[in-house]
Amino acid sequence: MKNILIYRTGSLGDTIVSLASIQLIKNLNPDNKIFFFSIKNEDPNSVSPIEIIKDLNIINEYIELNNITSLKSFFETLRILGKYKFEKIYYLNEDRPLRKKIRDFIFFRVFLNYKIIGLNLFSQNNNLYEGFYLINKIKKTSFNEFDNLNKIIRKKIKSKIGLYNYFNVKNYITISPGGRIPSKRWNINNWKIFINKIITQNKNVKIVILGTKSDMNQNSLISKLNKNNIINLTGKTSISDLKHILNFSNMHICHDDGTMHLAMLLNKKVISLFHNLNFKEKWFQGHNKNYIQLYSSRGINKVKINQVMSKFKEIK
Repeated sequence: MKNILIYRTGSLGDTIVSLASIQLIKNLNPDNKIFFFSIKNEDPNSVSPIEIIKDLNIINEYIELNNITSLKSFFETLRILGKYKFEKIYYLNEDRPLRKKIRDFIFFRVFLNYKIIGLNLFSQNNNLYEGFYLINKIKKTSFNEFDNLNKIIRKKIKSKIGLYNYFNVKNYITISPGGRIPSKRWNINNWKIFINKIITQNKNVKIVILGTKSDMNQNSLISKLNKNNIINLTGKTSISDLKHILNFSNMHICHDDGTMHLAMLLNKKVISLFHNLNFKEKWFQGHNKNYIQLYSSRGINKVKINQVMSKFKEIK
């Protein structure tokens, strides 16, 4: 049995996008011991990638280290990775600036002497959907093969969820109106007006508000609109909870965040408000009419409430 290393950094959404690639690596190395290496996120509200992967029966061991910030931490990282004597490393990061790719090549190839798969110094993403781009770094793959790997991941996640609901609420929609970066968030007043329109048109609708602890103040203001229709779970959900809640949701409305990627993986109806036009191809596969992306070339807060409401009615 050989030791194989997967290297992927990023947030919850970045990890979800790479799951099909991780499953492919497992398929290509059925008898090897697979390690997953990631850098710890310094944001206390962030979710470790380990939390989304651990129930999928793909990874044998996890290595999560602090970012290298000194000569001491550099040699400590070399020591930790070097002791496993990895036969090869799968480099599952997105297309980075050349200087960062050269840095990583020197670290893994020169200092650790690993065979590297997926680190192409002079190639570019070419606007491929991120998940499809990552998997083709490992092995040339058709979109049907890629879709089948995502179905395997979806089936594994749903098998852990079971048939019961997270709480005794049926026919609800989920909304994630927060996020770490202010420029990526729709204005809170827009969310209030939009949610009020939904409730006005359907008195029996239940709306579940999701978010991290950093979103609590904002989401609390939203939830006060209507306590009979709105359930505020901001800062109260684990990854396991989140999978349950999104799995039974009729629709998920959000920003460009981890909940968007998880809802898409679970094949839910998704409306996402984007801050950047260039992310259209990066995050959306483009073949599913139930994945709707709204954006404005003048910024996320130029997306009109009526636009979102129109799309909501279209796919509900």
